[in-house]
Amino acid sequence: MIHKRVHDVSSVDIRNGIITVRDMPVKSDRLGISGRCDAVEFFWSDNGITLHGRQGQWGICPVEYKHGHQKSGDCDRLQVTAQAMCLEEMFSCEIKEGAVFYHETREKEKFCLTEKLRENVRLSFEEMHGMLSRGYTPSVKKHRGCDNCSLKEICLPSLRQGKGFASVSEYLRLTLGGEEKE
Repeated sequence: MIHKRVHDVSSVDIRNGIITVRDMPVKSDRLGISGRCDAVEFFWSDNGITLHGRQGQWGICPVEYKHGHQKSGDCDRLQVTAQAMCLEEMFSCEIKEGAVFYHETREKEKFCLTEKLRENVRLSFEEMHGMLSRGYTPSVKKHRGCDNCSLKEICLPSLRQGKGFASVSEYLRLTLGGEEKE
């Protein structure tokens, strides 16, 4: 339900001077990615961008909505950092903050988009593009987060659990009883 409301493309809210655009498409040629932001907030700023049909200058803050609660690692912050990097390229601006809203705790975590987070995003996408160019599918261990993951149908973690399949290609080769043709 939370993502259904977030991804209602006709949903633009204006509250307390903040314009929130939901399900906003983003892309970065530098990172070689495209996707959608759950929400992007535009707020008054002394040194922001101009928005068509709006007076003044506006800062940008991507906001990701998650079902659960804050995690100990950086995975949610890295996702928002990647979104911010896309928005920076699209709007030719600098974004200093991102946010994650956790539905379970009803808390919005704002954080600085540090150079360390940005470098981790760049390195992760370099690694991803390298794997794609080699046709390599990384192994994954099924865990609690798999059930709510948007990539569950692509990654198929349950196929590998307990069976030791290194890849979908190996699964097909072993279950179909033949050698894979390239």
